[in-house]
Amino acid sequence: MTCSKHSRRRLISFAEHSVGLRSALAHAHRVLDAAARVLAAENPDLTVETRLVRTHPHELVGENLDTGLLVIGGPRRGSTDDLGLVARAALNHATCPVLIVPR
Repeated sequence: MTCSKHSRRRLISFAEHSVGLRSALAHAHRVLDAAARVLAAENPDLTVETRLVRTHPHELVGENLDTGLLVIGGPRRGSTDDLGLVARAALNHATCPVLIVPR
């Protein structure tokens, strides 16, 4: 979940504003779990670990990132927008390969 702003030192996400935190987290976990199941089924020799992180983008892709591949959602389908803050930060600062996938 990417974060949009601070509110009294608490991270607030776009989804949290629109559907509520509990619903946003439940949806994010469902999407992440489904993607992991598909990836594991198609690649039985691959170890798939997932983590849903609620943090600032620059903290996510900093030097302490311990992963072999960082997968980030890119611009929404049909969008003419460039990459967002998280994708740009990942491309510029991640210590591992970055895969940007369409949403």
